[in-house]
Amino acid sequence: MENDLQYKKELSYSNAKNINLTLLIIHILLFLLFMYLKASIMAYVNIVSITIYTIAFYVIRKKWYIIFLRMVYIEILIHMLLASIIMGWGYGFQLYSFFIIPNIYYSNYLLRQQSKPKIYPLLPSILTIIAFLIIRFYSFYYFPIYNTQESTKLVIYIINSIIVFVFFILYLINFNNVVSKSENLLQKIASYDELTQIYNRHKIKNLLNTAYLNAQKSSKKFCITILDIDNFKLINDTYGHNGGDFVLKKVASILKEMSSEELIVSRWGGEEFLILQTYTNMEKSCIEMIRKLREKINATTFFYEKKSFHITVTCGLATYSPYLSIDSLIKKADDCLYIGKYSGKNQVVVK
Repeated sequence: MENDLQYKKELSYSNAKNINLTLLIIHILLFLLFMYLKASIMAYVNIVSITIYTIAFYVIRKKWYIIFLRMVYIEILIHMLLASIIMGWGYGFQLYSFFIIPNIYYSNYLLRQQSKPKIYPLLPSILTIIAFLIIRFYSFYYFPIYNTQESTKLVIYIINSIIVFVFFILYLINFNNVVSKSENLLQKIASYDELTQIYNRHKIKNLLNTAYLNAQKSSKKFCITILDIDNFKLINDTYGHNGGDFVLKKVASILKEMSSEELIVSRWGGEEFLILQTYTNMEKSCIEMIRKLREKINATTFFYEKKSFHITVTCGLATYSPYLSIDSLIKKADDCLYIGKYSGKNQVVVK
């Protein structure tokens, strides 16, 4: 979740800068356009807008995103109202209302975990709708202050339409990227143990169900191993819980090194790991692999806070049987583990 939050912060900063720069350029061009059309009121309005977006760079640098969004919203809303009333409906400035609302909700999504107070998008959305309706009704009863040729109106209407559509497309692309990244992160959180970065209990249960169904339909069978670190409480007592976490991560990294498509490792809980192995004809190869794993862990020297030590592990292994459920197989592997624990530890027990 911290990575997701950092990503949203970086994206908020990048988006704010890009949006501000784009709006600044648009208003400079609008200023030149209104000067060309001799619409002096709107030219002065755009001078104010240019000043606002120039100041906004400082606001963004300070990461005052809520203030920035309010500045942008108020400026666009007032500019849209004035431009539509002064120049008329035919120029298409009212189209910007269709971009404002989704952008408010998108900004709220990015910022709701970063700052307080949060954006409350419903109110500005309602105000935007009201502003649009005011422009529409006003255009029925009143003529614009400035009147130009219809061809000029059409060109500017097309330009405004293109700007709104481009903004909208870029917004959707950005939003899609953010949602995809967030979904991938949530999927990772749902599937991986936070400490060891291997599969967690939830994920391995799903994989066990898949392996069980495959075993019933094909010749591809599987075995389950529960691996437990011996004397883990003593490790915690000697090196502290940080030392215990170090051992768990180190054991997980050793298991990951030996993992493959046929050997999947996970953290089952506490100091226990569950290993899922699939095979077709050679059950003995699974047992041999677990023995190699045990030996490799036993032979590994652990270095923590300028101290070195070795650990041992005990493993309980159970093979697939069409007469046993997954829970029964796990219990069978767990029973084997406890047999190993109570008969000297540091061994692989198969039943």
